[in-house]
Amino acid sequence: MGSKNILTAGKWLFLAGIALLIIRSNSYPWPLKRASDILFLLAALLACSSFVREKPWKVGRIRQGIFGFLLIFGGILIATAFAYFLNGTKVTAAGVLAFGRFIEVAVIFLLAGFFLKQDPRFLKEAALAQLSTLIYLIALIYPALAPEGRFRLFENWPSNAGYYLIASLSMIYTWLAIRASGPARSALYFALFAGLGGILLWTMSRASWLAVLLSIGLIIFTRLFVPGEQRRSKIKKAAVGLFTALLGIGFGFLLLSAPVKNQVLTRFFPQLQLDIWAQAPAATIKNILETDLMPDLSDPNRIIIWKKYISLLLKNPLGLGLDYPPVTLGDESKGPHNTLLELLLVAGPFGLAGFLYLFLVAVKNAATQARRSGYGAVWPIYLLAVLAGFATAAFFDNMSTFRLMWILIGVGFFLDAENQNKELAGKSAVLD
Repeated sequence: MGSKNILTAGKWLFLAGIALLIIRSNSYPWPLKRASDILFLLAALLACSSFVREKPWKVGRIRQGIFGFLLIFGGILIATAFAYFLNGTKVTAAGVLAFGRFIEVAVIFLLAGFFLKQDPRFLKEAALAQLSTLIYLIALIYPALAPEGRFRLFENWPSNAGYYLIASLSMIYTWLAIRASGPARSALYFALFAGLGGILLWTMSRASWLAVLLSIGLIIFTRLFVPGEQRRSKIKKAAVGLFTALLGIGFGFLLLSAPVKNQVLTRFFPQLQLDIWAQAPAATIKNILETDLMPDLSDPNRIIIWKKYISLLLKNPLGLGLDYPPVTLGDESKGPHNTLLELLLVAGPFGLAGFLYLFLVAVKNAATQARRSGYGAVWPIYLLAVLAGFATAAFFDNMSTFRLMWILIGVGFFLDAENQNKELAGKSAVLD
């Protein structure tokens, strides 16, 4: 195989890894639950020869990306060293595994940028690979595939399934808002959006619900800046877009089985006391309307957890390292449930600065590409929306090594790299 073919094979292995990110359940055999990790490793090995030959680390953007991760790793080492010498905290096997996860996200971040440099269509291909979540739709036909309360098909945690859906729903809604032309295509996009919207409700991940709403809101907002349209027309389209999104989520709710509908309703209205299997959802809704119940999506436990971790950080401003002690809530050990706090704990202010630098550059590049396209190109708007969605979800959960987020941060960080590649100069439709 020639070097170009080897690199292409590496890219397709990487895309296959993205598609298999949704498979992670600990009940599966090791090669299956780690299939994405294995594929990312193989992709890195195949890309290695080209990476060494082309010496991309000499390119400014690559050096900037490496600098961001040097801050993260430097922060981890400093925090872990101080925790050891000051508090006697030893590095355990769990700490080594956590460090390995940071190494993996650094590798896939750089690989995403490298593959984008080689092929400007990589953003589109990565987004399409992530639509492996469409397999979730089978559970709407056969609910027994995901019988245990909150939806977590293939996953250990329902929240992770919700986070994958942030990307999928952002993409499908962007199609619906920008690319839909004709009733057949519009109906297809709407059906996919409604189906995955129902699954999103089934995950009962409040962070994901809020993230998707913010992502969709951003997509709708960008439509107000499309040139060549009258202001009244833009506002009308924005209103129609919002109505379509809410209607899609509503249809998704109707696709759920009766017990799941009741579970979703109790997530919105925790005051409800009902047997989800015995009571019809219509009766539950009637009860809500007759008693004037108000939705309550608050989670006071998170506030308590955040306060406890903040007090730890005030005593250890450089962080607590890889094996930071978890706080307890009742009889349970709880993580910080906030990515910024998680990074401060693991890597201190240096690690947080590295993450924010990489993330904000990715957002800036996506916004710049969207503006250059006149807000008419699907892929930069999708990327901007999904990064905003992940930022929202990350405020409520531990996502410092969530791999899909890092892949998209990598794509965003290197999004203008094709402008530095002379072989691609003059290609006006790179991203759309």
